[in-house]
Amino acid sequence: MSEAIPPEVVSSATSTAGGEPAAPLRACFVPFFHQNPYQRELARNLAACGVQVSAQPGLKGVIRDVVLRRGAPRLIHLHWLPRVSRTPRGLFQLALFVVRLYTLRFLGRRIVWTAHNLYPHDVGGYFLERWLTRRVIAWSTCIIAHSPSAAELVGAEFGPRARRKLNVIPHGNYIGAYPNTLSRADARARLGLPPQATVFLFLGNIRPYKGVNELIRAFRQLRAPESVLVVAGKPFHESAVAELQEATGGDPRILLRPGYVPDADIQVYMNAADAVVFPYQDILTSGAVVLAMSFGRACIAPTIGCIPDMLDGRGAFLYSPAAPAALEAALQRACDQRDTLDTMGAHNIKTAAQWGWDVIAAQTARVYRQAFSTAHRIEIPATHSHEKVLAQASGRPAAPERFPDQPN
Repeated sequence: MSEAIPPEVVSSATSTAGGEPAAPLRACFVPFFHQNPYQRELARNLAACGVQVSAQPGLKGVIRDVVLRRGAPRLIHLHWLPRVSRTPRGLFQLALFVVRLYTLRFLGRRIVWTAHNLYPHDVGGYFLERWLTRRVIAWSTCIIAHSPSAAELVGAEFGPRARRKLNVIPHGNYIGAYPNTLSRADARARLGLPPQATVFLFLGNIRPYKGVNELIRAFRQLRAPESVLVVAGKPFHESAVAELQEATGGDPRILLRPGYVPDADIQVYMNAADAVVFPYQDILTSGAVVLAMSFGRACIAPTIGCIPDMLDGRGAFLYSPAAPAALEAALQRACDQRDTLDTMGAHNIKTAAQWGWDVIAAQTARVYRQAFSTAHRIEIPATHSHEKVLAQASGRPAAPERFPDQPN
């Protein structure tokens, strides 16, 4: 049967307005990642909306449950598409995924896809990825994007068919999802950081599209000897550690902490920081930005993907990635305005507080039920132009982070 989401996350039914038990709508998350609160919080709050959530690592288990009629879901919620391997085995697995998805759609199951990303990061070509995504869009009843700009990018990349199915639902916050009891002084003491330093933080998996090497180079140009840059996270390749060490050039202001960051230690890094930096070169949706906002940190980020919809000048130093030395200039502005960083962080957590999971789940449940209505037609909000958003992305539409990349 479907992988059980922990019983404290979901309940099996809710009540109707008249007090009678309502039969839950059965949905299955594919795939499901336990290490991130995103799906766990969404599933827990969907239960209160009358949605019973199960989970599977892939479509094979869903097919089995449907054939055997063992608590089979009526709706499959695809969160991330499989990474395409161009080996014979990988191509066979891709074909199996497509056949299974078509079979489920043929059997009357509704498909909902959340466009966390347009394509997987750090791949050489996009032909197969684009082909797969078009198949998913064709067989999906609804598509969810986490901001108007993200929806615009999906629509611009995949055309009218995708636009007709798009629904904008914000990314839920991480307030209270991780321990958050350390003071700034205690957090800095644990990391051995100077109490009065201006501390910049990069936290997360270290991959080429995240621009960490570019961040280190920009930081080394700062005219701020009292500033510190902390880079913490798991490198995508073993060789990345040596590359990072070489990029630092022995600068004593840069603290490298390569390796997986446990949930309990996230507060150490977040609470030690004055500002969190996101030097992305390619992004659509960023749970890591939501995490920083949920900890009340000021942010430094490029104006691409969903970021302009999430952050504003009251909580972030935004920059155009196409402008020369733009990241360095943003870091310098943060140093020069250090006294405002805590106020900016307070603005960010107030913004993130609006993205409560109860509201997100209610909107998601509404999309689920609309998926069973033949009259379902939801267009992208007309407040953004495709030209404007694509210009922000500086080229090919950007892609969001993909679990388990965020928020560790």
